[in-house]
Amino acid sequence: MLENELTYSIQQFIDKKDISVKNANKIEFLLESLNSEQELVENTILMLASYLPNGGKYMYDEDQVAYELKKILKIL
Repeated sequence: MLENELTYSIQQFIDKKDISVKNANKIEFLLESLNSEQELVENTILMLASYLPNGGKYMYDEDQVAYELKKILKIL
């Protein structure tokens, strides 16, 4: 169930149907719930914590985050 919800939320983000901070926070929470010690997952969690639509100073934008989330989908 957790992975289904995570996959759906990630796909919504990648497809730019929901690039909101709220969805990014949800993905971050679900990734943390996986309790994965993989470096990719940990780095993506940190990236999501620094996400803002259209980016900004010291922030990641939706394209940068989507690129990393595609990698996460491959390991789920």
